[in-house]
Amino acid sequence: MNPLDTIAIAEKGALVVFVVLFAVWEIYRPARPKRTTLKAFDLVAVLNVGVFSLVCKWALTPSEGYAAAPLGALSLPLKIIAALIVIDFTLYWIHRAMHSSLLWNTHRFHHSIKEVNWLKGIYTSGTHISMYIAPQILLGIYVFGFTRLEMALAFVIGYFVQLWQHANVSLPIGVLKYLFVTPQYHRRHHALGKDMHDKNFGAILSVWDVLFGTYAEPSHENYEFGVAEKVPVVRGLLGV
Repeated sequence: MNPLDTIAIAEKGALVVFVVLFAVWEIYRPARPKRTTLKAFDLVAVLNVGVFSLVCKWALTPSEGYAAAPLGALSLPLKIIAALIVIDFTLYWIHRAMHSSLLWNTHRFHHSIKEVNWLKGIYTSGTHISMYIAPQILLGIYVFGFTRLEMALAFVIGYFVQLWQHANVSLPIGVLKYLFVTPQYHRRHHALGKDMHDKNFGAILSVWDVLFGTYAEPSHENYEFGVAEKVPVVRGLLGV
């Protein structure tokens, strides 16, 4: 089997494992009493994210050989740590920008969900997912010089983070909550109301919210989720 095919299969296999992990976790230890419900439109949301993700990867990943990367000579451990910090910092500001009036249409479909759990996190517009994937690919390949295997590992981490953020579970981590994002922290971000949405923008690291004044303690679990406005289906899927 072609090594690239093996990498692709392993990447998708990791996603399946994560889905099973969080689905089982939510069944036995849900943070909120409302369990995951499946709807026919969930498949549309999955396909929407899948198509835009694949197109974005295809368009931005070089087909032959990678360009010389300025930080490609770093040791792998140092490169991973540096990339995590730089990419997560970038995603914090992209996410925060999406909550501005200029870019809100790219993001409101994601906030329209009435449940927050491992599945509903895939309700993401095409422009939203593209704006998230693009910097990860561009920085990972062209700045840090990640190989295809290392990029696959980065996407596996991304799958885990996406499911972790939106899972209907809680995991108290003490003072580390000021450094790392937890599901309860992100549920606070999805609570109904603009004053609730405009907090807790971090993807992996919550420290950016602490530093830039957007951290909000998830003090209770009585939030209602969603947005007050009606989100048109097609525009929501596209993010326009």
